[in-house]
Amino acid sequence: LTVSGEFNIGDKKGTHYISGARFYSGGGDNNGAYDGDYSLYIGEESFVGSTNSDIYTVNVGVGYGSFNSSVNLSYAVGIGPGAYRDTIRDEDISSTWDGDVSNTPSGAGVAIGSSAGRNISKYNDSILIGSSSGNYLNAIFRTTAIGNLTLRQDAGSTVSVFKSTILGSYNAYDTKDLEHVISIGHETILGNNTRKDSILVGDYAGINRDVYDSIFIGNYRKKGSAHDFGDPQTSNVISIGHFVKPQQEYTFNIPLNYNFPLGKLTADEKLDIEGNTKMSGSIYVGGTSSFNDDITTNGKVTIQG
Repeated sequence: LTVSGEFNIGDKKGTHYISGARFYSGGGDNNGAYDGDYSLYIGEESFVGSTNSDIYTVNVGVGYGSFNSSVNLSYAVGIGPGAYRDTIRDEDISSTWDGDVSNTPSGAGVAIGSSAGRNISKYNDSILIGSSSGNYLNAIFRTTAIGNLTLRQDAGSTVSVFKSTILGSYNAYDTKDLEHVISIGHETILGNNTRKDSILVGDYAGINRDVYDSIFIGNYRKKGSAHDFGDPQTSNVISIGHFVKPQQEYTFNIPLNYNFPLGKLTADEKLDIEGNTKMSGSIYVGGTSSFNDDITTNGKVTIQG
């Protein structure tokens, strides 16, 4: 077969089979009829059973069952078997979270991977990359999730994810609601807990505990160890280092066996400061104190004992 110039098979709008492969084209303006859309779907059962109330849609679906039974997705790219299957766009998603996020963009986004972005009840403006990433969510808005099974939930889930970034395989698998969360690492926030307004970096850094208004940086899991974090809820904590277990709110935590230098590169004590230190409160000393130079005071010095 030799073709010179444009080569058309069938109508601009409709389903076509080429060597057994199924193609559906929305037809664009459909030769002036303006009853089509600008979408292309490739794969058996792709786009079958889908509905859309927009005048025009510009979607690309590639893979068996991609976009199947989806509702009102527009400007979306779904690549992989089952990508965006049974997912519903919700343009006015503000009822799910506090604050006004109405009049948001249409159901635009990207879902790449087998069953990526599948069975989401309220979908809007998100990127999901990885096998089964973002499955069975109740709602998702302006979120990026990358990694196999990242943000994957079980059927019937009520989990909602709002303005978050989740990177790493199994990260946020079987979780509760996430709001304004950055999570990076393998299984960083695995477990049926809630995390809000927090940054979690490192394998297992926030596993099996509720986390609010906190920063966790460092891996937490020794080979063969259980995920024991003590208090199951943490808020207003900054924790840096491997295997740190914060136990109190409004604290800054480093590993218990670390020394902390200020103004120098090495530390011989738990807190080793080089330079002037100014304190405006009381000083409580529970052990012996040694002074290698003069002591100047503007007030009384009381010694008891």
